[in-house]
Amino acid sequence: MLASSQQAIRQDQVLLRLVRRASHRLQFTGDSGAVARQIGVDIGYYLFCHEYQMPREAYELLAVAQLVATNQTLSSQLISLPSRYQ
Repeated sequence: MLASSQQAIRQDQVLLRLVRRASHRLQFTGDSGAVARQIGVDIGYYLFCHEYQMPREAYELLAVAQLVATNQTLSSQLISLPSRYQ
């Protein structure tokens, strides 16, 4: 929501579409980690297609998405492997 209010993002139709799509995904799934990872993928593709040029706000959006994606905690279980020399 904050990203869509940035003037530079509103002027770039591709970035605006990316932000709106992410907002819809978040409302639909509620999975902020998955949405953040998808934003990273989408912005990476955007960078590649636009010769690595984009507004500063898009870099800030990428940084926030990366922070959200890396702060997701997952429950896991350690599994001991059998020793070869028993």
